[in-house]
Amino acid sequence: MRQLQMLNKQHKGIYELINEIKRLTNESVNKNANTIAMKINKLAGILKIHLSSEDKYMYPSLMNNKDEKVSYIAQDFVKEMGGLSETFKDYKTQFNTVTKIVNNIDDFKIHTNTVLTKLQERLTREDTQLYQMIEKI
Repeated sequence: MRQLQMLNKQHKGIYELINEIKRLTNESVNKNANTIAMKINKLAGILKIHLSSEDKYMYPSLMNNKDEKVSYIAQDFVKEMGGLSETFKDYKTQFNTVTKIVNNIDDFKIHTNTVLTKLQERLTREDTQLYQMIEKI
């Protein structure tokens, strides 16, 4: 499925950005604030495209699948993503500039770890549960 290959490629890019943001944060927030802010904004853009692709094409198809298990799992992922999507949007709004990051480094570190870890966990679940299931359909 060509669509699935594109989504997997996007996941790879998202994982890379998450890891870079975490690494830069652990090294030195003050020194890396400009790069971190750029990467947060880049991540937000990729996530917007990724979620749009999933929402328009993948999830509607899966939720209408004849297999009730497939439909149920897809509905569960959609419900869960709504909350995580909003959490990430709030995070981006709160920390998408150098000034916002350096003026609140402690909160930035806490939120970065929490939000990006949740996002990684979500991607891993999609990779190991949802995408593997799609390959079998």
